Amino acid sequence: WTDPIPDLWVIPEDGVVDELAIELAASGERCVRLTHKERRLATARILAHGGTPSLVYERLGLTTLSAAVSLVERVRGQ
Repeated sequence: WTDPIPDLWVIPEDGVVDELAIELAASGERCVRLTHKERRLATARILAHGGTPSLVYERLGLTTLSAAVSLVERVRGQ
């Protein structure tokens, strides 16, 4: 899945999961570039702590709120 709007916060999959980057993004400490897999993991972490699609949008630097809603739906459907 790719967002139709170019997203500068997404990096290519490299086979490595950066747990520190996931934690930084999920906690809202700062925006970091993530792979799609790391983005899903950060979203799951945000949701596990009571987060909403709006919070996912803010913390992960998504291009639109609808992209955050879609990402949340995919993560919840796993």
